Amino acid sequence: IDLKRAGYFVKEYVYRIEEAVIRTLLHFDVTGHRVAGAPGIYVRLDDPAGHALLPQRPMKGAADPNFSGLGKIAALGIKVTRNCTYHGVALNVAMDLEPYSRINPCGYAGLQTVWRKCSHKNLPSPSTLDTVIAPAVKPSMTA
Repeated sequence: IDLKRAGYFVKEYVYRIEEAVIRTLLHFDVTGHRVAGAPGIYVRLDDPAGHALLPQRPMKGAADPNFSGLGKIAALGIKVTRNCTYHGVALNVAMDLEPYSRINPCGYAGLQTVWRKCSHKNLPSPSTLDTVIAPAVKPSMTA
């Protein structure tokens, strides 16, 4: 995406990609959350469908990220060169998370990486996820 042509600043672009992931997760009764200072999407470990605001939600002047009770379900990888983006989103659908227990995901000690099988709707296979992601991305990327 050409950010200049679209009229987006980098932070707004990151917000829009996160919003697309949040909309995708809602389709499967999972509530995604943002954490101040830590791009990506997180879920409550005790209640993945819970809609209550997080105490660590993004706020101006927030301290270091607080991951208490949260697990990261989606990560972003974005590069911007001459106002054009190269991006990727990793949504943890069905994977072996054991290797993440041996590292500090995103450089944060103690951050859990998760994938969820929801109480009554499971996240789909990667091949069927496309039918849900595309409709979620379009409204997030239009002004």
